[in-house]
Amino acid sequence: MNVKIFPKKRTLEFVLILVVLNCIINIAELWRKPWHEKFFYPSPEATILIIFMMILVKNKIKSHSLIPILSIAFIGAVFFRWADSVAFYFFSRKFNFYNDIGYLPDFIHFIYHSSSKWIFYPKIAFFALLIYGSFQATKRMLIRLACHLEQKKHRKMIGYFAVFLLTLGLSGIPVFSSSLSWRIYEEALFVWNLDNYKAQFSDKVQAAATKLQNVPSNLNRLKSKNVYLVLVESYGATVLEKPEHFDLIQATYENFEKTLREEGFFICSNLIDSPTFAGKSWLAHSTLTCGIEITDEIMFDQLLLSQASCITSFFKQAGYKTIAAKPANVWPWPQGKFFGFDKTYNASNFQYKGPRYGWATMPDQYVLDFIYHKDIKTAQQPLFIEYVLISSHAHFNILPTYIPDWSLLGNGAIFHNYPTRTFPLSPKNAAESYITAITYEFEVLQGYLQEYINDDSLFIILGDHQPHAQLTGKQASFAVPIHIISRSYDSIETFQKRSYTPGIIPKQKAPFLKMEDFLFSFLEDFSEK
Repeated sequence: MNVKIFPKKRTLEFVLILVVLNCIINIAELWRKPWHEKFFYPSPEATILIIFMMILVKNKIKSHSLIPILSIAFIGAVFFRWADSVAFYFFSRKFNFYNDIGYLPDFIHFIYHSSSKWIFYPKIAFFALLIYGSFQATKRMLIRLACHLEQKKHRKMIGYFAVFLLTLGLSGIPVFSSSLSWRIYEEALFVWNLDNYKAQFSDKVQAAATKLQNVPSNLNRLKSKNVYLVLVESYGATVLEKPEHFDLIQATYENFEKTLREEGFFICSNLIDSPTFAGKSWLAHSTLTCGIEITDEIMFDQLLLSQASCITSFFKQAGYKTIAAKPANVWPWPQGKFFGFDKTYNASNFQYKGPRYGWATMPDQYVLDFIYHKDIKTAQQPLFIEYVLISSHAHFNILPTYIPDWSLLGNGAIFHNYPTRTFPLSPKNAAESYITAITYEFEVLQGYLQEYINDDSLFIILGDHQPHAQLTGKQASFAVPIHIISRSYDSIETFQKRSYTPGIIPKQKAPFLKMEDFLFSFLEDFSEK
């Protein structure tokens, strides 16, 4: 093969191809480190690829038939590194191919409802073209590289450079950028040990079952009070930990506490560690209600196959009607059978006629109002209701307006007459939009408690996880606030014996309570031996 360019330009093109290939595989590192930190260092994977091709060419093995495969492998490595960087950037964790690839439909659904269709479809088209273009460009560069490596002087350049790198490495000087090979090894090892991983989780399920056998669970001390478990999307301890967040929400906290105290409510609060960060809310929900730490989809799937007892079963045994309000569920939710609710409201069951707000199918104010009129107002037995409030779901950029007069809500069509609050998707206003979303949730909860709660019902309000790492900052905790609200001081006092502090602002320091311990302490505290 001959390279059809002028001889003087051959070496320049050869060097340029090497640099471009190296930069392509290193570019994802820019999400983690400044550009000058190892961005231009040789990538171990790019180095191996080049040496491998040199061996093929030197031994006169036809490399052209392998180039498409090598191109796919190279682009796959690049996108894996991007996925790893994105997971670290937003979720403060590594990308796990086995676990995370299954979230792709949910991710596409999230992007679809977080932007207009005029933006979504061009994004999908751009991404498809990016993958195809990356493959074609890589294949073209590898073909050129193979041609150049037929020249002895270019193979010598690679050889001299390899010796140079080896010399530096042996002298203790770092010469390579971070390697992807170790991450691929970790992924392979994870899959290899999957059976052991599942067995370890089965042991956790059995340990929880054994522990439950030794905990009273009749819930007699509740005295048939209604219990409302309210999980607030993305409500994390960052609202307390970061001054720029707390400054924005402090007035809301103070007004919430002052108003409810004047209405005869008591409040205490704490911080509790979630098993997840910035997403996968259902892992937190199931950890809280089943008493088993669930950190990934494998554990969740194993939970659904187990005989674990969750909080609904104990409420049903105590004569409660159990209800789940899940406005985010736009698809069938067969997993709901495991949790054993008497009634589950998915998005389509709410009879909502108003506008959608980004990812959120309806305003949380409507959800609370609907369940009150549908079930609470006419209840003939005590109720346990698990609410999942979603108006504070990322991107926090499309929010409903709170309507003070709850009698106007009806079927939700009234929301068409109220302005939608929107924020640009920009890091500069991320704190403002996030805190505005959390503030909305507190406006709704305060209004609901004032409007409808005249008895000793027990409210347990907590976040499911922290928001993404660009809001919390690096090294943020996994903690979320948890608030207990009731007109019954006896209920509040029970929690205060567990280190909950009076008021809406928790005062605890790390280490915090664990979400998986909540079920056991709740059963013990509200049951008679």
